[in-house]
Amino acid sequence: MIELLLWIAVLVVSVFFLSKSADWTADSVVALTHKLNMTKISLGIVLVSLLYVLPELLVSTIASVQGETEIALGNVIGSNIGNIAFMIGLSSMFSTLVVHRRVIIRDGVFLMVATTSAFAFMLDGIISQTEGIVLLSLSVFYIINVYEQEKIEAPEEKESEAKEIAIEFDLLTTLTGKRLEIRNAYVSFALGIFVSLLTAEFLVRSAVNVAAILGASELLMGMTVVGLGTSLADIATAAAATKKGHGDLAVAGCLGANIFTILIVLGLTAIINPLPVFGETLLISGSIFIVITCLFFVYMITMKIGKLKGLTLLSIYGVFLALLIITQI
Repeated sequence: MIELLLWIAVLVVSVFFLSKSADWTADSVVALTHKLNMTKISLGIVLVSLLYVLPELLVSTIASVQGETEIALGNVIGSNIGNIAFMIGLSSMFSTLVVHRRVIIRDGVFLMVATTSAFAFMLDGIISQTEGIVLLSLSVFYIINVYEQEKIEAPEEKESEAKEIAIEFDLLTTLTGKRLEIRNAYVSFALGIFVSLLTAEFLVRSAVNVAAILGASELLMGMTVVGLGTSLADIATAAAATKKGHGDLAVAGCLGANIFTILIVLGLTAIINPLPVFGETLLISGSIFIVITCLFFVYMITMKIGKLKGLTLLSIYGVFLALLIITQI
């Protein structure tokens, strides 16, 4: 019992400091972009998306290196499902989320491509290294697409998007309403990465030990505790943005996070260590993974996501959680 409580404490502390270290990294990236005069909208979109998925990237990579493939895969699927349920579903409880046409064309379509590709790769029971390379290569095409879309945007659209990115950076660099200032951007970046790596290691280790003590599967821990834990900062950022009247940022943030989680995190993780996908995982988690993403895309096409749609997304997560507990414990 004492050992279980100890590892749970390590798990909670790891989640907090993983979010906080991502906050420091975001601070430094903002400062460095100013130093280097990086003003491109496309670069801002890519940086925001990378900052969103940094915790997932570190946790899944470390888990894959250590051979904990269930946690690595569970983290990716759990994060994506949780992001849609909470970044979109929960945020829509505060205010109706507006979806811009450019976001549907540039990001929504690409999310569907990424999701269906990942699901297709799961069907044979393993996401191979070759398939990981394909996913990682798709991320390059996405970044090129973002850059090309910027070229054809009207001046007023560029100005609006630049303001949105600035707001996202500001929200990303503040956690729980408090800010710990580290004035030197390089020190902040180094500290953020170091603490992120350290806490990601402890998060993986504690999740494995809690699962072992409780007799639960590592996949369950990966899809729930780890998956949600690595997404807490993203969810908080989306909720804060919506409360401040920037609900469209919650949509853009969720899209960027999920695209990069699938293409970069899943891709890199599979390259390090091929990920086995068991039939039960594919039937339940894989199915909900694709269903909730398709539903999110359908909602985006309507240009507005209100409370009823948000409640539907949250309900799907509830069903997902219930089925996981029933089948994995």
